[in-house]
Amino acid sequence: MLWSDWLVHPRAIPDSFPRGSAFPAHERALSPEMPRFTLLNSHVRHRSQHDAPWIRKSIELLGSMQPGRDLMVTSIGMLQFDLPLSDWLLRGGRALVLTHPRFFTLPHHHRQMYQWFFNHPCVCDIPISAVLPARSSDRSHHVESVRDLLMGALSHTLLPGEILKGGRMEQLCDRFHLKVTPIAARRQAPTSDTGAECIRVKSAGASGILESHLWHFTRELDHPWPDSGWDVYCRDLLDPGTIVPYPAIDVLIRILMERRIRASAHLLRGREPMVCFTGAPMNRIPKLFTWQNHLNRLRFSPYGIGIARQRALDLGFRPVSYSDGSREDGSGDSPGSFTHPRGVGRWDWRDESEFRVRGDVRLDRLDPRECIVIVRKESERLRFVRMTPFPVISWEALV
Repeated sequence: MLWSDWLVHPRAIPDSFPRGSAFPAHERALSPEMPRFTLLNSHVRHRSQHDAPWIRKSIELLGSMQPGRDLMVTSIGMLQFDLPLSDWLLRGGRALVLTHPRFFTLPHHHRQMYQWFFNHPCVCDIPISAVLPARSSDRSHHVESVRDLLMGALSHTLLPGEILKGGRMEQLCDRFHLKVTPIAARRQAPTSDTGAECIRVKSAGASGILESHLWHFTRELDHPWPDSGWDVYCRDLLDPGTIVPYPAIDVLIRILMERRIRASAHLLRGREPMVCFTGAPMNRIPKLFTWQNHLNRLRFSPYGIGIARQRALDLGFRPVSYSDGSREDGSGDSPGSFTHPRGVGRWDWRDESEFRVRGDVRLDRLDPRECIVIVRKESERLRFVRMTPFPVISWEALV
């Protein structure tokens, strides 16, 4: 089979596209005669609220398609592709997924999620790297543009979801003569209400208690739980009754139920799994709970666990030394120390006054007098005292 056999709208793609080259689909069950559709949504950030309007509209549009008959044409790598594809597969549908090496290099991509999709028996991977037009004057934008054109050109039905004014998808709809009503881009707000801006500790006694501990503060989780998978995470995102990303308070509850803080290598130099704490003085703690536009999330939430400072040092916790990032002498982490580029401006990490320890932190090996749990509200404190042997305090009572 050739690309020309599969193209429903050949005039929509550039003349330089090699229509006579082989179509890279090796599934014998696939045929060019199969009814195909694509769902068009403007770019959204990788994390999203479970009740986002574009998700509701996408599910509604997919409801008009028949999994046993129709074949989805889509891509992978960003949520506007991943979530509809996940919903379609959960309903028993099949899909052609257009891929290119560029789609797997951006920082918000999750390789584990890709693997789940590509291992799915109803997904056919269609590499497009070998059939892109030769010119590369605007390569950073060109690959995505050709992909979007191909998705439309391969489809009998185009379903416009949420289309933002002035975006690439609005231009694509014009190219295929689709009548849409684009909407203005909405500024992303914080995904959870922590009330962090109200946290202030005025009591000297309370400050002393807090500063005598090193603190591990949680934040919302925008990927699967450690013992779960991307199929479950996508299902939860599509479920109006489940809050996703998982709230920071749920992360704290899970830590207390498991009685350990799991180590992670995410964003760490050397990719060695560790647990991070902060030893920031009390006057800098509230700054850790603010919304970070450049990170598109809260830095931390006011839910966490504190370990007595001396006990933490005995367990191997060590402070992080912040370098200017200019040295090339290979001086990385050693058994007794950790280093991290300090960053500049909004990326300045020194405010976190970070401590690290290698491997999981086993809370079941700590005496109740060596650990404190902190939550936002007094009503939450009364709930948490029933699930942990450690003392529980609230920011509300400390103010």
